[in-house]
Amino acid sequence: MSNIQLAVVEFHTQQLTVITGPKGERLVAMKPICENIGLAWSGQFERIKRNVVLNEAIRVIRTPSEGGEQETLCLPLDYLNGWLFGVDTNRVKPEIRPRLIQYQRECFHVLAA
Repeated sequence: MSNIQLAVVEFHTQQLTVITGPKGERLVAMKPICENIGLAWSGQFERIKRNVVLNEAIRVIRTPSEGGEQETLCLPLDYLNGWLFGVDTNRVKPEIRPRLIQYQRECFHVLAA
């Protein structure tokens, strides 16, 4: 745990956990992102595992929590776009579609920068 750094980043009034690993790699905790968007974590976890590229990139990091350390599934920040663009906006609940589109749109802007 001492070799990693946790940071909470505000993104459109929501908090995202970004982890800097021992080699300086930037990782994103995936469950909080899914929850922020409104996606079912279990389904997205299965989708990540089925994708060859994303599955190979999975990192499980032990992070502190109120109940002690817990294992957190992360992807490298560079892989976040690949996961996010794989979520079909036409297959999600109508009430979460605007937030998903907002996240996807932001990723397009970041890629263009």
